[in-house]
Amino acid sequence: MKQNFLLLVSVLVFSLSLSSCGGAKEELEEKRSDVELAADAYYGLLADGDFKAAVQSTYDYNKEMTEEEKEEMNAMLDMTADKLKEAMKEKDGITDYVFSNEVVNGEDATIDVKITYGNGEEEVKTETLKKVEDNWFIK
Repeated sequence: MKQNFLLLVSVLVFSLSLSSCGGAKEELEEKRSDVELAADAYYGLLADGDFKAAVQSTYDYNKEMTEEEKEEMNAMLDMTADKLKEAMKEKDGITDYVFSNEVVNGEDATIDVKITYGNGEEEVKTETLKKVEDNWFIK
């Protein structure tokens, strides 16, 4: 469990190097795919500094785990939230993120994310998502 958590925190810290702020008008929301909406929700949480909620919105957190494993993961997230915030502060937070190149293949998808940080730095990464029932999750 601790190894899974450390891997998840590492992925989150890496993801922090790539975020933005979100939100679109309702009419635009209707035109956006479920994959993009799921990615936007995740990056919105990162941009808002809610790292615990961002991790809780991922596939790894939402796959089958015992309640005890989730409680243990939440406790570790609480302890590491400050470190994650500091890592994001070094780049002056996320000021923008833009999605492109969505590819859906059954229950799997990828989407490119261009992240702009407050310090002017930009980063592009490809996120992988997994569909579980009717919901998409960042992996």
